[in-house]
Amino acid sequence: MNHPLFPTRFAGGALVFGAVLALLGFFVRPVANDKSFTVDDILAIETASGVWVMSFRMLVFGLFVRLAGLVSLATFARAAGARAVVVPGVAISAAGLLVSAMVQGYYMDIALHGAWRFAQESSAQGREAILASWLPVDEWVSCLGRMGLMFLGLGSVVLGLGLRAEVPAVVGWGLVAVGFAGMMGIFALPGSADVQTASFVGLALAHGLLGTVLAMQQMDSARNASPA
Repeated sequence: MNHPLFPTRFAGGALVFGAVLALLGFFVRPVANDKSFTVDDILAIETASGVWVMSFRMLVFGLFVRLAGLVSLATFARAAGARAVVVPGVAISAAGLLVSAMVQGYYMDIALHGAWRFAQESSAQGREAILASWLPVDEWVSCLGRMGLMFLGLGSVVLGLGLRAEVPAVVGWGLVAVGFAGMMGIFALPGSADVQTASFVGLALAHGLLGTVLAMQQMDSARNASPA
């Protein structure tokens, strides 16, 4: 840990690993869900409960690993003016990641609960009644999911602005563009699962790219500074 490049490698590695893990978990899910489950969804999850749990473990763990990378990243802004923007950007992004992790935890657990309830209730009407009883909470959690993505998008815009002089300009402005596009997409089409998926994937890829560039940039600087 005393190696001069360790902090940078940690931040960059956490951003990349967290992004990959979150995306892998997101796409491995046996059922894609962004609001309410159907009876068929619960039955499909019941037959692949092990994969369901593992996918959400990867997804939520990946979100928190990215959070660690972003918090570490806040220590690298050299100029005081940059830190004054980067730190709020990291704080807002961290709030978005935390909210998103809580939302994903709800979906993982409620689906398993539904599978258990379905084992006690075999009638179609009874199963529909079980799902209907979740609707108020489902609506609230769905709103939280959009809020988490909005926070993450806003934080990424602020973070990109703060880092534009610390990393290649295209990376900083790219992070701004992806965060802004995600926010505007959700504003315009708050009920669109495709928009939310695009925002989730786009922000994960942008953070992974930021981590890769940051680590490579610092390693290049260290090589250039070492005596020939």
